[in-house]
Parts: sequence; C-alpha cells; structure tokens
Amino acid sequence: MTIANENLKLGRVMIVDDEAELMNVLCETLSKDGYETRGFTAGADALQALTEQDYDILLTDLMMPGMDGIALLKAGLEIDPNLVGIIMTGQGTIQTAVEAIKLRAFDYVLKPFKPAALLPLLSRAMEVRHLRMENMQLLETVAIHELGKAIAFSSDLNDILSKVADTALQQCSADEASIMLPTRDGKELYVAVVRGGYGSYIGERLPLDQGVAGWVARNREPVILNGKVDDLRFSPLKPRADIRAAVSMPMLAGGNLVGVLNVNVTRAGHRHFTLGQVRVLSILVSIIAPMLENSQLYRRLRQTEEKYRSIFENAIAGIVQTTPAGQFLSANSALAAMLGYDSPEELMTAVTDIPHQLYVDPEERTALTQMIETYDGVEKHEIRFYRKDGSIIWVAFNMKAVRDEKGCLLRYEGTVEDISERKQVEKQQALTGKILQALNRPNEIVNLIRDILLLLKAHTGVEAVAIRLREGDDFPYYETNGFPQDFLKTEGYLCERDDAGEIIRDSLGNPSLACMCGNVIRGRIDPSFPYFTEGGSFWTNSTTELSASTSEEDSHSLTRNRCNAEGYESVALIPLRSGDKIIGLLQLNDARRGIFTLVMIRFLEGIGASIGIAIARLQAVEQLRESEEKYRLHFENVTDIVFSLAPDSKLISISPSVERALGYKPEELIGKTINEQNIIVPSLLEEAASDIKLVLAGKRVEAVLFEYRAKDGTTRFGEVNASPVFQDGKAVAAVCVSRDITERKVAEGKIEQSFKKLQKNMDDTIKAMSMVVETRDPYTAGHQERVSKLAVAIANELHLSEEQIAGIRMAGAIHDIGKIAVPAEILSKPGRLSDIEFSLIKVHSQAGYDILKGIDFSQPIAEMVLQHQERMDGSGYPKGLKGEEILLGARILAVADVMEAMAMHRPYRSALGIDAALEEIEKHKGILYDAAAADICLALFREKGYQFQ
Repeated sequence: MTIANENLKLGRVMIVDDEAELMNVLCETLSKDGYETRGFTAGADALQALTEQDYDILLTDLMMPGMDGIALLKAGLEIDPNLVGIIMTGQGTIQTAVEAIKLRAFDYVLKPFKPAALLPLLSRAMEVRHLRMENMQLLETVAIHELGKAIAFSSDLNDILSKVADTALQQCSADEASIMLPTRDGKELYVAVVRGGYGSYIGERLPLDQGVAGWVARNREPVILNGKVDDLRFSPLKPRADIRAAVSMPMLAGGNLVGVLNVNVTRAGHRHFTLGQVRVLSILVSIIAPMLENSQLYRRLRQTEEKYRSIFENAIAGIVQTTPAGQFLSANSALAAMLGYDSPEELMTAVTDIPHQLYVDPEERTALTQMIETYDGVEKHEIRFYRKDGSIIWVAFNMKAVRDEKGCLLRYEGTVEDISERKQVEKQQALTGKILQALNRPNEIVNLIRDILLLLKAHTGVEAVAIRLREGDDFPYYETNGFPQDFLKTEGYLCERDDAGEIIRDSLGNPSLACMCGNVIRGRIDPSFPYFTEGGSFWTNSTTELSASTSEEDSHSLTRNRCNAEGYESVALIPLRSGDKIIGLLQLNDARRGIFTLVMIRFLEGIGASIGIAIARLQAVEQLRESEEKYRLHFENVTDIVFSLAPDSKLISISPSVERALGYKPEELIGKTINEQNIIVPSLLEEAASDIKLVLAGKRVEAVLFEYRAKDGTTRFGEVNASPVFQDGKAVAAVCVSRDITERKVAEGKIEQSFKKLQKNMDDTIKAMSMVVETRDPYTAGHQERVSKLAVAIANELHLSEEQIAGIRMAGAIHDIGKIAVPAEILSKPGRLSDIEFSLIKVHSQAGYDILKGIDFSQPIAEMVLQHQERMDGSGYPKGLKGEEILLGARILAVADVMEAMAMHRPYRSALGIDAALEEIEKHKGILYDAAAADICLALFREKGYQFQ
C-alpha cells in the first residue's frame, strides 16, 4: 500500500519521563530532526496511548512513580510485539540493564546525555523496527501460503473452513473466529465454524436483515468495530460487552455472497485491528470464497465417489490359483459369487478353459501371462470377464508367478477384484465432466439440450432420450433424440382436456398433467412404491409387468400406457430442478428390459439437478435479454423524456423523444452538464442542481416543475420525477422522467385569469351590497369596511388560511346587510332605542342570513353574518349559541364589530374612544368574546399601533 504524504516522518516515537522538562526537550529536539513525537510523564497514560495508536519506538525512563519503565515496556510489548524499547536512567545498574535486555529492550541509555546523541541510536532502532515489520509480513505470507497448500489437498469443506478460521485467529492475534454461510433460500446465515469459545453457536441462524453479519452480507462490505458502537446499523443480535474489537468480512465469489468471516477480540488492552491483519483476512476470504461457491457440486461428486469407493473397499476380493494352461486349481467363495456361481465347486466344474470361457477377449489372457512371466507378477491389471449369465464385468488382477526351486513355472495365483462399479463411476465422472463443460459454455438452450441428449444417449446406450420444458400450462417435448414421430405426436403434450377441448384443472387452478410424466413434474410420487425414488424420479425395467400389477390409483394419475404400447420396456423419468422448483423432465426409453439400476437413476438425478440449474439460468438470461429489448423499445418510443445524470450533472443518456419535445437530438446533449445544455431557464438552474444533489443522497424527487427553452426558442414546461440509481449500496446516478405539461400550464393560466375576474366581480358585488346598507344608515358609513379590515388583521395573526381570511374579509364587508330590513328612522334615531326598537335591530342578523344563504360562497359567509352577534357565554342573538358552536370567523367579527362600534361615533351617542373599547374587550374576553381573537385585538392596538382609518 502506498501512502501519499509529502510530510512523511522518520518514525513515531513515544517519550515517557516523569521529568517534564527533559521529556519536552526530547520531544522538541527529535521532532525537529524529522520524528513524530508524543510525550508523557506517567506510565499509565503512555500505556493507554499505546492501546489507541501504533508507535515505532518507546523511549522511557527507568525509575518513575506508579508504573516504572520496565513495567511499561513489558505491557507495551504485549500490545505490540514489534515495538522497539529504549530505557533511559540516571541510576542504572547491571541488574536493571540485564532485566531490560531480557524484556527485549533494544538499548540502555545512561543519563545525563545530549539529545543529539540519541539520533544514531534511534536510526538503528528504526532499522530494527522495519526488519521486525517485514518479518511479520513475511510470516503472514508464509502462513497464507501454507494455508493455500493445505486447502489445495483437502476436499472436505468443514476441514477447509476450520483451517481458515484457525488461520484468521492466529494471524490477527484474536480470541474468537467464526464463519457463517447463507442458507439455501438466501434469507438467513448459519454458523458453520466457531473457534475460541461459544461453540454452542454452531448451527444457529441469523436473519439477513439483522446483526452485524447480516449488514455485511446485505451490503457486501467489511465492517471493523472498535469498542462500544452506537451505530444502530451494526446492532448485534446478541449483544456482548466483552467484545473490544471485531472484524466482519463478506466472502464473495463472482459478486455472489458465499459466507461471512467474523473475528473478535475480547481481552483487555487490545488495540484496533491493523491494516495488515485486515489484509490477511481479505486474502483468506478470497481463497475460500470460490470453493464455497461450488461446494454443492463438490459435495455431490464427493458423495458419489465415496459411495462407490465404499462398495469397492468393503468388497471381499476373490482368491484364485490357476495352471499356466488356464485351469482352476482353487477359487474362493468371493470369486464364485463375483462370477455369478453359487459355490467355488460349481465355478471350477463349469469353467474348464479360463481363456475362452471367462475372458471376453482370449488374447488378453496371453498378454497377461507374458507380463507375469516377464515381471514375475502384475498389479491391478484390468480385464473384462463373462459371468455365468453372460453379462460382462471388469476385474482387476493382482497376480504373480509361483516357481519351484529350479525356476520352473508351477502356477499363477493372486487376487481378483470386481471393479465394474469403479469403471462405471469413471464413466459417469467423465460424463459429468462433459456435461458440466457443456453447461458452462455460452450457448442457446436448444443447442445445450441437444448436446446433453447426445452425451446421455452415448453414455447410457438407451434408444431414446428427451427433455420436456414448461411452455404455458403444459410441458411439451423441447428436444428429443431417438423417438419415432408418431410417438412424439401423441405424447408431445401432457395436459388433460375435456370433451370441449378445454384444459382440466384441479381445485387450485393448476392444469391436470397426465401419465407418469405428469406425476414426476407435479411431485405426485410415493417412495414406498419401488418405481418411485426419494429424489422424485420414476423408473422401471418392465412397463409390461408394471402395467399388469399397478392400478391407476397406485400410479396417482390417468396412465396412457403409450410407452408400453410403443414397445418400450425400460423407462426412466428424472425431474429437472432449479432450487425447489421442477422446471422440466429428462426421459430415457429403451425396448430392452433391465437397462436401469437404482445407482444409475441416482446418478441421473444428480445430472438432472445440474441440467435444471443451467437451463433455469439460460432461461433467466433469455428473459432478461427480452426484457432489456422490451425496455429499450419503450425507452426509444416513450413520449416522456427519460434521461439519466451523473453526479457532476452531465447527461449520461436521454430518450429520442427529446427531439420531438425540445428539438434537440440526443447526441447534441449527452455528455454536457445541465448548465452547458442551455435548456433549463437560468432562474431554475440552482434548484435543479439542488434536486440532483438530493437524489444522489438517496432520496426521490417527485412532481418538480421546470421551465425549458426549446431549440427554436419557444418555452415548454415539464413535470420531473427523479430516483437514485444504486451500485454497491451507493447512489451513483439519477434517472429522471420529464412529462410535457405545457398545454396544462396554458389551461391553468386561463383558469387563473377567469378566477381572478370572477373574484373581482364578487368583490364588486359585495362592495355594492355594502354601499346599499350605508345608503340607508349614513351615520355608520364606513363601519363595515373598518370591521372587515380589523377582522382580517386578527385572522392574519391567527395564521388562518388565505381562503379563510378572504371569507372573513367578505363577511365583514356585508355583516350588517340585514339592516336593509330595519326601518331607516330606527337606524338613524339619535336617542336611546326602546325595547321594541332594539328587537327590530336584532332582526338584522337573521335578515342578512336570509339574503345571503342562496349564494354559493366558497366560505360560510351567510353563517358568519348570522352569528356575528352571538357571544361565547350564549347571551348573544339570534340563536344564543355558545363557545365552539359559533364559527371562528363569526367570533373574530364579533370582536372587531364591538371594537369599531364603541370607538367610533353613533347617532345616539358620541364616540366612547379606543381605550374604552379595549377595556370592554379585555374585561369580557373569554366570557363574551373569543379569548384568542380578543388577545390579538388588544395586541394590535396596544403593541403594533393599529388604527381605524
């Protein structure tokens, strides 16, 4: 790793001396000479600093109160074994010098000394430090190399995981290590290996959305934690206060998560993990990850290999003695059984000419005897033998020549092993290798399946092979080899149909698939029957016998018996799986009986699983390609403008629709910033840059209006929605969709003009109505306007909506319109009104409501006019409403009305004045008048200088 730093120091030196003056002098002197220094006067403080930061050299006084230099050096070496220690003392003895050297002190300096005299010593000390660090890196490299060699010769997954965990524990000087692997469904992690304690965790599962390891698995990023962690993202599922430092690292292969490596330190005094230790862990996970990715295939092949090896190793070898001419002298029971005979006696009686009765090729007997006579023996010589029933087996000879003392040949003797199973395994492994090669080749599905069928047919020797794959509701033959056309025509589809030709479905709506093929695809199998396997396959070596002995109830479906009718006796149906789903069927047919064995069926099930995974992958790739093509067409033909921006606001891509909307070709804009494009009007560029920044922070931006300048100079409007594009958990671009709303904006402008005109007409109408009232009551001219303005001022202070304030303004301007119904002589009467006259005045609220109630106002204007004389305690009129029963607008009008009426002149009295009006409002707020409206009214006049005009 290269660190770019022009001010790189010679080294980091910790200076510890209880004499502060000397410590400061040393720090200043060494700092001037190019060292990074830090001084302490107490050993305990210095030790704490060693746990927090790396130092190259520890220069410490010997005799100090509390922790002396020897104790400090000892504790420091436990934290960093490569620390270079130098002891200073003015009271040195041979004993203290010996003790310091025993503790791996680099040198011993006697006080007093000149600071400059330390420079050669520090230079040598730094050389030692560099050598120690290089040695440590060499040891790490050797350890990784040894681990690589150990893993290379191990195929046991648990053994590999254990070795990686042990190496991680050792190389990081940690206390605990564990490896977690993803479950089959990928939704959880389970603990596969634990080292250094908490072995009970093995097998425990962790949801992928919880815990530190879950975060690492989701984000594909390592996490290094030191001490207490307050970040909620890394909250452990099982909190442990004893963990002082931890590393959790994803194990990735080809971008796929295959596991998580966790390393913990619990002992006190440990610092954070070093970059070298983290690098070691990175190398370890890079070694193990590819092996884990292919572990399923390795395990399956290993299981197959171990199964046949077990058969081979546990078989009892045949023992034989023959004459040089080829007659049996002796044979054991194992050999007899191997060749299909009931006893050795039967074998020796029946076989009198070994070369011609047992050897498939008699010439091989001649070649074998020549090798034995030349080399006095052969080992594991492989030959084909006939068994009693005429079948052929492979055997391996370990044979030697037995001679007399004169060297004359007496006989041949040795052991014979049946290696037919091993030969079959080798053949199957060769087939597996070829199929895996085919599966890993870039190929179309049809070519892949055609190649696989050729390989299977050549390997098994069966007459016909085929693969069915899902197509809609059915599973027709996708590719066949060896089946006659008439058979394919009748058996090509599996869906059962009614008399009308419609597909028959079960209670869940799934198509009913006929025959044994349908059973296997639907998973309708019962392993208690000999023709079904635990792996979900069907097989038989005689369809004739099976048909005669099995009912349709036992076979779980309507059986067409077409295979038997066509003359096929041996039939095998193998499910093709991708995960837990069956995506197709492998079918093998032969007219001969006895073609299949259970071992062969199990092998074919393993092959079928690999084929299913590969086909599903190719299907997914084809679907993705089709999806990409579909979205490409959408992108090229969409009417909206679809574009993406880089973090520097440069255009990455844009749909061709930009030419129709704005007149620019995509190539004229791609690669330019939003400022360089000159499309967004200058006044909105800053807002656009802010929105891009917001999206790149991981947020969505919706329905933002932008004004564009088209290439021809015309103005267009667009509504933009933008979303972030994430890569490795980080937003790397913004994808945006701009919809042309120019026509909508024009329509909205026309609507707004119409509304303003309508509003002006309404205002003029209200003003005219107000003038009608003032015409009949000239002594109160201007009263309604003044009440309206004060009510609006109060409403503004209450932060009501613009629509509510407009309604209050309108209601205030005509709140006394009902006085039209009151005789003019009463309205202008100069003296006090009688009870009858006042009752006529009180009618004006109801009269005003009756006049206005038929008008469709956007606010309850008529109701506010009706209620403006109501009071909070119910003493008002016309209905005696209380508190919240009175509209807020009416309560505001009541305060404004009383305030204006008392402050201004009336025909029946002189003006009482502002102070008297304010006193009335203050005295009865909360009783007669709304408290909030009253307080604001008082503040307007007393604090903000409000005046009636």
